[in-house]
Amino acid sequence: MTIDAGFDLSVQLGHIAKGIDKMNNSARRDREIARARLPFSARFVASGTCPTPTAPFALNFGGPDAGFYWVVRRITAGGLTWSTTAAGSTEFYVHGYAGAPGALTSGGNSIAGVRALSDIVDQATAMPVSRFYSSEQLIVQPNESLSVVVLTGTAGQQYVAATLVTVVRLTTSLEAEIDI
Repeated sequence: MTIDAGFDLSVQLGHIAKGIDKMNNSARRDREIARARLPFSARFVASGTCPTPTAPFALNFGGPDAGFYWVVRRITAGGLTWSTTAAGSTEFYVHGYAGAPGALTSGGNSIAGVRALSDIVDQATAMPVSRFYSSEQLIVQPNESLSVVVLTGTAGQQYVAATLVTVVRLTTSLEAEIDI
């Protein structure tokens, strides 16, 4: 009787071990598939209508998810088309202010109201404008946002901004140690 019980226990432990191996292999495969997709390029667009020419407004792109950062490769801003006359100038910011991605914000405690010198990364005196950046020149970290601020725009005119970023995964020291 004890032989049968020992054999049955051994078979059950063997099934459990095979199940754990299968789960680990599946998790490893999923992780490798996700890692293979990075880095990748992403394009974001924000637009809005100038509320008043006397107050600056921001077109927000948002920022990277936790565990990732953006390498900004291009920012373009102006009217609806390249040939649209768009009055005003632009300032580009990387900042910690929250704003709905793709939306317009103005005044108050938004980046359009504060426009801190420590957060400005580029500017242009006329639109349309298209700026290109080399690798690692303009970085947006987790918990930061990228915005284009339009100054002295035309009330009622629609402004558009677009950016091209490379999304890169941050590697933690723990991941490096266990080779995830």
